Amino acid sequence: MSLEEPIVADLARLESMSKITPGIPVPIRQFAQWDGIALAHCYHPCCELPEHQWKHHLIGIGGTGSPATVEHRIGGKFHQHSYHSHEIMIIPARVSYSAFWQQEHEFSMLGMNPSFLEKIARESVKATQIELIPQFITIDPLIQQILLALHGDMIAGHPTGHLFGESLAIALGYNETVPGATLRLQEGDRVRLTFTNHLDVPTNLHTHGLHISPEVDNPFVLVMPGESRLHEFTLPKGSAGTRWYHPHPHGEVATQQFAGLSGAIVIESPLDKIPELKAAEEHLLIFKDFTISKGRVDADHSLLDWFGKYGDLPLVNGAYQPQLVAQKATLRLRLLNASNARSYLLKLEDIPLNLIATDDGFIEKPILLKELLLTPGERAEVMVQLDRSGSFSLLNLADNSQNIGREMPEPLLTIVAPDNPQPTPLPKRLATVEEIDLSKVTQTRKFKFGGTAPFSYTIDGRTFNMDRIDARVKVNTLEIWEIENATHLIHPFHLHTYPFQILARQTAQSDLWQPEPFRAWRDNINLPAKEKVRIVIPFRDITGRTVFHCHISEHEDRGMMGVIEVTS
Repeated sequence: MSLEEPIVADLARLESMSKITPGIPVPIRQFAQWDGIALAHCYHPCCELPEHQWKHHLIGIGGTGSPATVEHRIGGKFHQHSYHSHEIMIIPARVSYSAFWQQEHEFSMLGMNPSFLEKIARESVKATQIELIPQFITIDPLIQQILLALHGDMIAGHPTGHLFGESLAIALGYNETVPGATLRLQEGDRVRLTFTNHLDVPTNLHTHGLHISPEVDNPFVLVMPGESRLHEFTLPKGSAGTRWYHPHPHGEVATQQFAGLSGAIVIESPLDKIPELKAAEEHLLIFKDFTISKGRVDADHSLLDWFGKYGDLPLVNGAYQPQLVAQKATLRLRLLNASNARSYLLKLEDIPLNLIATDDGFIEKPILLKELLLTPGERAEVMVQLDRSGSFSLLNLADNSQNIGREMPEPLLTIVAPDNPQPTPLPKRLATVEEIDLSKVTQTRKFKFGGTAPFSYTIDGRTFNMDRIDARVKVNTLEIWEIENATHLIHPFHLHTYPFQILARQTAQSDLWQPEPFRAWRDNINLPAKEKVRIVIPFRDITGRTVFHCHISEHEDRGMMGVIEVTS
């Protein structure tokens, strides 16, 4: 399956009005890798064929509910009369590590030969030309979409299904897409965006990483069902980079975000016209995991999920293990971790990654990496030089066991290099990253992350209270914050509105502070168990009340968030 770029919402400049609407259930696309045998629970249209044409293609998985392994995924005996439910389960090649792949009811352990499904799909679905809507959306013309997948509808709990080409599970999305449409903007743009809530519960919209007024990007304001709220702001100089948007209603963030509510914001500046950047082929990759149950995203939380909810299907741009067929040999990849709790330790097989940007924009020059860690909420940009033809897997090597995750190395995406590739050079210099004068620091603060997981998570022994101010700061002052993770879980730290730089880290194995190897602007930082970090924050220009918190959504919802007020 080819990678599909997230659609791009073309926000008209200056005084124009753009709308983004959550809450309309939308299909999630293609959890399918036909030759790799990968699909979750789905409701299949084979029932529309005469029984004799498909019955002998059933694959028994066993009715015990035990995990299916690669060795016996095409063996065994199917449950008597299972096929009459019209529910077919294709067994992923890598489910053996997941204790959650288990029997939900009598008919859930039935399989179907994937080659037969592919045959049905190819005979039933005609490739269609996607017509672009002028001035609204664009789809990367270099990516070809193969419209082969399953669609499932759930009506009053009775499973029915049909093959129509695009989806198999119901989720929540912004403007009927998952992920939500990418907002592509320029530094200096004035944006007026109307946010309308079509959910049946309160929500709101957080523009993650934007240096704009907390009165606009306000986590304390709820948009009630059926109501709208205007977001109006101007993007200041220094806004360029890969940002994103997602809901932020305290206590409901984890559920709404896991269900699919998120999208990217790409902001450009004159630096994006550096010749080496313009010569590269650019792609946006959004990493987001899901769990599917009975034809819908299962966003409900068990007690264990409050350690951090992990989906069984890690997707890229809403697709499971897609292919990116490169037209050029040098790629610029914008990376976003939009997952609730899953971290991604990214490694491209046999090809190094060249880091060019962090959360809040370009670094000074490319840095060669063998692998790159993205914790929840983090973004980065890398350049890749494909110096030979062939296919290369982008792997996730992350060990999420600290937060009760289930992980083993697996490919997230396959990049197919062009024939006879000729990589273009990397930029030698990107941007000037300010060296902050630490002699002007006015205050140093210390915060400790703790709690009794999974029941509550605390900062300095207290859970979140929106009526309490945890830090009062004067605008245009400079502060150092020392943040300690006293728990055995990871807690990625995020500060709204005000970007910061990392000064040093103290690991669990040493009392020595290790200086950060390079300067970069960030709004997210990984904080592993029993470690400390020092950051320096310029509280420039903007006053108001906002928050800082752990960006594992479940930890935030259960209390690991504080309130900061910046005054004149």
